[in-house]
Amino acid sequence: ARLQLPLWNKNRPTLLGWVMLDSKDQQTVITEDQSTEADLLEEQAKQRGLPFLFPLMDLEDLTTLTAAAVINGAKEPVRQIAKRYGVKHVLVGWLLKTLNGWQGQWHLYLAEEEMAFNSNQLQLEDALIEGINRAIDELAKRSATTIPVEPSPPLWGTGATVEEIEVLVTGVPTLRDYAKVSDYLKSLT
Repeated sequence: ARLQLPLWNKNRPTLLGWVMLDSKDQQTVITEDQSTEADLLEEQAKQRGLPFLFPLMDLEDLTTLTAAAVINGAKEPVRQIAKRYGVKHVLVGWLLKTLNGWQGQWHLYLAEEEMAFNSNQLQLEDALIEGINRAIDELAKRSATTIPVEPSPPLWGTGATVEEIEVLVTGVPTLRDYAKVSDYLKSLT
């Protein structure tokens, strides 16, 4: 809060990532089964506090959002995919392997809004991280909140102390009630 960074509330938006890797030989969409790329995207989203989904790539997906639609930035297939997965936000990426690394063309669909950006990285990992971070930054601008805080001096080197506040909860007769209260307190933002 002191740094004025945006914070997600409990109702965080879910982001569906439809990222196509295009090398000379083949075009593939990253799914949960592709451990290296999928793990990288999922971990980056997790670090940024955002739920992230991958497409199933079943017959319906393959016929709805084709490689040509991804490359051309077609909007209608993305709307159909968003509806199918029950999400409002979809990140569509096309990463092309070139002699100089990976060129990325990204489209972030935010409900009725679309944002496009490009990336150019030597390593695939860097291209994926850049794409998802830019998408999450845009989502944070629209969905996360910044808490206004009075500037306060740092706690170190000023002689200031940290106070502990004790909360006493009464009327908890059973272990099950205790678990409910404990879960409730942990769920508070």
